Amino acid sequence: MISKAISVLLLLSICESKRRPSHLNVFIEAQEVARFLYDIDSTLYLVRDSKVAPMLQKPLGLLVPPIVPSIKDIRFKFNSSGGRVRYLMSFMSSNTTIMKHPRASISTTGFVPRKTKGFRVWFPCTGKMTGIVYLYINISFSDKSGRKMLWGPLYLGLRRRCNARNNHSLRTAPQASIAPTMCNKRCTKNYILSRFCLSDYVIRARVESEVKKRGRSHLRVRVTKKYKKGRVKITRRQLLELRGRELTCNCSQFIRKKSYLFLGKEDRRRKVLYVDNLATALDWDENGKQMLRMHRKRKHRCPRRIS
Repeated sequence: MISKAISVLLLLSICESKRRPSHLNVFIEAQEVARFLYDIDSTLYLVRDSKVAPMLQKPLGLLVPPIVPSIKDIRFKFNSSGGRVRYLMSFMSSNTTIMKHPRASISTTGFVPRKTKGFRVWFPCTGKMTGIVYLYINISFSDKSGRKMLWGPLYLGLRRRCNARNNHSLRTAPQASIAPTMCNKRCTKNYILSRFCLSDYVIRARVESEVKKRGRSHLRVRVTKKYKKGRVKITRRQLLELRGRELTCNCSQFIRKKSYLFLGKEDRRRKVLYVDNLATALDWDENGKQMLRMHRKRKHRCPRRIS
């Protein structure tokens, strides 16, 4: 009788384990994503309902711009349900002279919590050298014993930009804005013409310097002509917040005392103008004047925007 009861209990436990498989979620919240991917305002899932995101199968570092020097960490969140899930993390910097190896706010091995909890990964620059470095984040998930791999290893490679100390200004270093190692900028005729419609402002301005304000990089320009403006006031001496580095058509550095046609966006809440990797800065003499003339000659005007 006792043996039969034990058998029934064993069968019930097996059925229960089959009904409750391990589930996993690993993600970065929208507010956090917006810190280093300014054009995206949605939660970024690495694993969602136990399904690994397809983006992890591609070299993500070439698809997104380098993380700017002012951002020193990323906050992840994760949770699991069903059976216990063990995690194992490792980090690496491609050049420790530019950036130290990343480190986490939690142990590199342990169990994924059942309730959603967050942890940070720090990637501090050394300040010794200016350049772009790769930071690699590897996370794998296994069963309770650690013998059976459930998910992973998840491989996340991102580019990170670092500046040498006392080398942040165009005044002391005219070529301080280093171009990315790979330029993903789209500058076809149709794309640029569409930016005239999608941009909040279009101005012709001469670059004076690059400055820091409240920890953020800004381009100080002298506005010579306003072709389009939104709700944020545009002054003659204007600061443009830099939310990316792939701004010109060939991702080259801004040159002091040179004029550009800026097609950018405005942050109405903070009342600032900014340029990001979706915005465009055209060399005025090279193609800015030509594209402006082409836009004015178009037969079809921009559709009315809903604000």
